[in-house]
Amino acid sequence: MTLFSCRQAKYVPDGYYLINDNEVAFKQVEDGEVSWEKSHDLLNKGEMKTLIRPQPNSKIRLFIYNRIDSARYQKQLERKREKFKRKNEKKQEKVERKNQKRIEKARKKDKDFYKKKEFTPKPTRLGWRHWVIDNWGEEPILLDTGKVSRSRQQLRVYLSQRGFKYAEVHDSIKYNEKKQKAEVTYYVNPGKPYRIHSFKVHDIPRNSQIKKLYQDMVRKEYTDIRKGDLLDEKTLEKEREHFVTFLKDNAYFGFTSNYVNFIVDTTVGNYQADVVMYIKEKTLPDPNNPDTTITTNHHTYLVNDVYYKLYNTDSASFDNYPAFIERCNQLGISPIQQGKYALLDTLFIQDTVIYTTYLNLNSNRRKDHDLKVFQKFTDTNIYYKGYFIFNEKPFVNPDLLDKQNFLEHTSSEEKHYAKDYYIDRTYKSFLRLGVFSRITPIVEITPGKPLGNTVDATYELTPSPRQQFTIEPRATNTSSILGISGMVSYKNKNLFRTANQLEIKVEGGFQSQPLVVGGDTEGSKVLQFRGLNTFEWGPEINYEIPKFFPMSRTMQENISKRSFPSTNIGVLYNYQKRVEFIRHISEFSYRWKFHSADQTQIFTVTPLRFDYIFLDKDPEFDDRLNATNDPFLINSYSDFFSLGILNFSHEYTNARLKDKDRKSKHVFSNTFILTASGLILNTIYALSDDELNFKDAFSEDGKELFAVPYSQYGKIENTFIFNQKMKKKHSLVYRLITGLGVAYGNAISLPYTQSFVAGGSNDIRAFDARTMAPGATQTYTQPNATSTQIGDVKLELNVEWRFKIGGIFHGAIFTDVGNIWKLNPDPNNPNDLGVFNFDTFYKQVAIGTGFGVRADLEFLILRVDFSWAIHNPYLDPGERWWLTGPKDNYLQYFKTDADGDPVNYVSPHGLNINFGIGYPF
Repeated sequence: MTLFSCRQAKYVPDGYYLINDNEVAFKQVEDGEVSWEKSHDLLNKGEMKTLIRPQPNSKIRLFIYNRIDSARYQKQLERKREKFKRKNEKKQEKVERKNQKRIEKARKKDKDFYKKKEFTPKPTRLGWRHWVIDNWGEEPILLDTGKVSRSRQQLRVYLSQRGFKYAEVHDSIKYNEKKQKAEVTYYVNPGKPYRIHSFKVHDIPRNSQIKKLYQDMVRKEYTDIRKGDLLDEKTLEKEREHFVTFLKDNAYFGFTSNYVNFIVDTTVGNYQADVVMYIKEKTLPDPNNPDTTITTNHHTYLVNDVYYKLYNTDSASFDNYPAFIERCNQLGISPIQQGKYALLDTLFIQDTVIYTTYLNLNSNRRKDHDLKVFQKFTDTNIYYKGYFIFNEKPFVNPDLLDKQNFLEHTSSEEKHYAKDYYIDRTYKSFLRLGVFSRITPIVEITPGKPLGNTVDATYELTPSPRQQFTIEPRATNTSSILGISGMVSYKNKNLFRTANQLEIKVEGGFQSQPLVVGGDTEGSKVLQFRGLNTFEWGPEINYEIPKFFPMSRTMQENISKRSFPSTNIGVLYNYQKRVEFIRHISEFSYRWKFHSADQTQIFTVTPLRFDYIFLDKDPEFDDRLNATNDPFLINSYSDFFSLGILNFSHEYTNARLKDKDRKSKHVFSNTFILTASGLILNTIYALSDDELNFKDAFSEDGKELFAVPYSQYGKIENTFIFNQKMKKKHSLVYRLITGLGVAYGNAISLPYTQSFVAGGSNDIRAFDARTMAPGATQTYTQPNATSTQIGDVKLELNVEWRFKIGGIFHGAIFTDVGNIWKLNPDPNNPNDLGVFNFDTFYKQVAIGTGFGVRADLEFLILRVDFSWAIHNPYLDPGERWWLTGPKDNYLQYFKTDADGDPVNYVSPHGLNINFGIGYPF
């Protein structure tokens, strides 16, 4: 209230009024009494208010504008404009002097021309006040009675389109002389609307198939037109566009909304209307007389020829540019035509897989082979992959390009229809390769056959730069852990001309990590946690192949194009130096990824993954760790390696579906991950024979390989997110996370990198990252408790109400509920409060709530969230809820110094601030 109590009409000129609000009131008659209501059952008030002009100011943007002193702002503009004007004049004079010198120099050398230096005026920067007003502020929007009158007319047109043909609209303006504000109210008397009495499709003999297709659309998808609905022009237009899209997706190439019209008969009586949708016949230029047209029936189109035009971007992209120029000269053509390099060569590829299979047969089998098979390869209608036209040589493998194309050539054996969504699907497939800077699909009726039923598809493809070097300095905030780092990377996006992507990067930096084990000894190493106490660096190599590898060419051809398969091979090494230890991490992974046919599902299978972790622990840290007598914790910070033979993830989202297929305005996604490790080594140990001497590599009990323990565990995770659209600027978003990890065999607990953690800016925001203890562990009373808490079980529920504040600002009110637990108790603590128990786990969940502000800058979203723990499970029962604890502010949980002041005091219910980029989920 204090923030916005200052005078909003501060810079409104005398005699003018600031638009404070636009209101719409609807006339209602009930039992003979007339009233004006704020809503109407059949009309959308919010939609009507968007038609009104002028619209009121955004309160926040107007407040920011009013904070700028207008007199100083004008002086600043004049000063800046004058300053840059002088600079530009001075620069122009300098350029003119330089050009004059070049002219004189050219004349001395008897030259007819000189290289002119161009003058580019320096852009005027108008100062910080202008930047604030231009980006954050908004000048007062004043009352304009002319616009009010036009808005009244616009509302009448809107009501007529919605079926209220005899609606009346009047306006009234209320002035506040003291505050220089005005409120406009539009009084709407809708009257009785027209409704649809009947709807049918006109039966045109030459287009009888069209009527059947409309019935198919209604049966398979939906229709917005029903008997008794309002006679709404928008509904009719939506139905028209829906039917046009349906026809184009059924290979009616070139069909447009101009062919679909409606006849509305309102003479039925009693405010009823009969609606007839009819299809006009197709109109084409007469091939024998271009000045006239002919009409014909609508029909489906087949794909005839497919062309791929591959354009080099510049002379540097050629392998031998001088040779290209020489060839152009020999052919007598210009190297550059219409701004592009001339296309010189054409490659025509048949179905090489079948043909190669035939040629690889031995000679006897070929002789005995059915002659019809050989005829298949020599037939002029043989299936082929298209024409590849290029400048020098294809910069992408033609077979790979064909794999992305869904408008396939029609052969004598198989018909391929020119469905409209195939164009979009092909475009996205090309885009997914990541090797093109420009993709232009062109589909047109086959030249020379204007009355035929075939089209030709042409793809104009321009490559993006093949190699990319990146240097990135970073200031990071990962789950509330601050740090500075840098990254240097090299990426080749089209290795071997097959769209294989090789990325090599080296990252390094410093972070301020919490200590693993706490301590209370002054001067101890484990207390040296302030500042950037963690250094890490390491290289990483990723190699991505846009197909399943290794797999034979024949098998590749049998894989659906819509699956978009890829293979990723990754190698990583990381060196991490902390106060407590030095850790070496090595990873190798081999992963396959593919999509479902409708693109709603993504499957990732990792048939092989190898992890090796070696720790060089500080003796004092090792003593502290052992002093905890917690096998769970000790095992998490031990050397180990794992060999995973089954890593599987499945992602589903309905966001990629079209509206007609989704059948809901709400968006949801689900991600399931399964990880298993150690099975293959167990099998090797069990099957090893002493005569092979391989068993000697294992320890006697088979729990170590080459004197290093190997990890055995299974883990499942599931994340469900539901985005419930409420209003245009409001939504409720839910997230449910469940996870379970089980260590077995020679493993006491999950590896540290595979354990569950909680807290932080993308988790339960009332607690710092990785500081949530398992279950109800009372970390405040345990000085040696770990600061980086881990567990075997995770349950979490987040609810966030998101809404728009104004301008670039969005807000959120949220509640986070959840925790992590262990599966097995500490052997030295039978009453371990960190163990999951079905009877008590719900009493041990942490609950945090708060609000956040987000700034949507289009290219990124900046976020700050303020949260409080209203239920803290790490306190004694009866004290966990906010305001139910002791009046001394929980000081009994913390040790005091000689003066009686608490040491490292942290309020169990205090304010926690989280900064982040992007939404938390």
